[in-house]
Amino acid sequence: MDDKTKLRLKKLSKSRCSVCNTPRNYMNPMAKCWECEKKFCFDHIYGLQINDKITLTDEARNVCQKCKEKYSYHQL
Repeated sequence: MDDKTKLRLKKLSKSRCSVCNTPRNYMNPMAKCWECEKKFCFDHIYGLQINDKITLTDEARNVCQKCKEKYSYHQL
C-alpha cells in the first residue's frame, strides 16, 4: 500500500457504540440497528428479532433496546 492510501485510512474515524462509546476493533465488533441505523456493540444490540410486520421471506433483524420496545420486536 502506498503512503497516500495509508494516510487516508488513518484519518478515518472508528465507529463507536452509541451506548457505551467504545470504539470498534477486532475484539469489539459493531452492528447497526435496523430501525434507527445507529451502531452498537454486541453487548447493547438484540439479534434475531422479528415483529408482526415482517413477512416470511424477510431476514431477522438486529435492533437496539429503544427500537425493540417502540416497534414491539421479539426474539425469533
